[in-house]
This record gives sequence, C-alpha cells and structure tokens, in this order.
Amino acid sequence: MLEGSITTEQLAVELEKLLPVKHNWVIEEKGKDAITTNFPSADWLEIMVNWGPMDTKAVKGKIRFEKCTKDDAYKYEIEKVWVQFRRLPLEFRKFPIIWAIASILGVPRAVDTRFTQKHGRARMKVVVLDPSLIPVFMDVVIGDFAYQLHFGVEQGHSDAEPGLLDFDSTIEVEDPKEGEADGDADPNKDPKDNIDHYYKFYFAQCFT
Repeated sequence: MLEGSITTEQLAVELEKLLPVKHNWVIEEKGKDAITTNFPSADWLEIMVNWGPMDTKAVKGKIRFEKCTKDDAYKYEIEKVWVQFRRLPLEFRKFPIIWAIASILGVPRAVDTRFTQKHGRARMKVVVLDPSLIPVFMDVVIGDFAYQLHFGVEQGHSDAEPGLLDFDSTIEVEDPKEGEADGDADPNKDPKDNIDHYYKFYFAQCFT
C-alpha cells in the first residue's frame, strides 16, 4: 500500500474489479502496509506488476503490486529405499526393463546390476513417499505375457554387501505361487486368489 490503508476484504473487492476473471483470492497481511495474495496466472501477475501504482476504488489510496522474492517453499528429502523383486525371467533382467519397473513404484535412482547378475534377482533403488505402499505382488505385462512380480523392501541403511531378502519370512499374505522358482510364473494362471496386497500395472515392452 503506497497511500492510505486497506483491509484484506477491501483488497479482494479491488482485485475482483481489476481482473475480469473469477478467482478464489487468498489474501494475508504481511506486516505494515504489505499484503500477499495469489494470482490466477503468472501472466496476470506480470500485467499488474507492470501497471505500476494505481488508485483504489473501494477506499481512497494507492496500491502497487510486486512479485514476492522470498522463497517460502518448504523442502524435505524424500525417502529412498532398495527394493528386490523376483519372478522376472532371465531374458528380461536387463537395466532398461528393471529401471522401467522401478518407475512404477516411484522415482528410479539406481539399478544394482552387479547384485542382479550375481544372485539372479533384480535390485533397484527408488524414491517413494511411503515405502509401506510398495505392493507385495504386482502383475506386469511385457510383450504378450503377464508376469507376477514379488517385491521386498530392504530395511535399514547398512553399507555392507546386500544379501538376498527372505521373501518367505517377510510377507504376511499367502503367496499364490508358493514353491515356484524365480521366473517360473505361469502367465496363463490368475494370480489374484483373494490377495489383499495385489496390484496390477501394464506397460508395453519397448526394449529388445
């Protein structure tokens, strides 16, 4: 506010008169003669800033709009977890396909190709908001077949050499394919069988 004084309610009236758009204005007082608000678009904000000082209509005074330079964004680091999964056929245990599967769970960060080649089980690092939401079982369609993958989240952040997760002792739901080896899933068999932690996701095979 350059001259006079204005309340948040009066400013809302001024903005509704100035801008020919319907908008839910969020207006807050920030110290003496300073008020912050949101704009419907960056273009409208640019117009009002370039307009310069202007007379108010609801009350006698002058106002001027400026861009807020203070960074009020709250930043925090999202958790990263290592995930192992089995039942991916040998011919698909390649970096691009494992990376694509990681993108289903969250934001992929790394693929442990050394671990994958050594143990025959894929291992990848993903960024997730909540690791507990990572499904235990999930169907993935590659080419013409569906493969039911079995996921496990590693606990802790040890720098030691990672080992194979004991899937049989860590899951709390019945495995519909108990006893099948990694990559031996029958693509024609319905895997759901009343599993609570069952999810399905499809993506086309684009790697050769």
